[in-house]
Amino acid sequence: MSLTRTYIICGIVLLYIIRWGLLIFSSEKSISKLNLKTIRSLHIRENFQQIYDAATKSDIEKLLKKWYFWATHSRIEPIKQATYTIKNWDGVVNWFDSKIN
Repeated sequence: MSLTRTYIICGIVLLYIIRWGLLIFSSEKSISKLNLKTIRSLHIRENFQQIYDAATKSDIEKLLKKWYFWATHSRIEPIKQATYTIKNWDGVVNWFDSKIN
């Protein structure tokens, strides 16, 4: 086998590897842009967890109201049903003083 033929074969293989890598990269990149219910549910849950990082009780109340509105208007029924179970906001807000999990 000649040296030029080897270079051509290696070049073709390298081209396929690059194309495959770009295909994988582009498909991973586009997944986050899709409006999947699972991704939206994850964002809603993560934002609820961030409420506990608030600095004051008034911040917790403000963030909880925003989160509650977002979750109840999410068009994801399991999220809406779980959100409606949080009727006692005082318990969530009082966590700020006790920090009991």
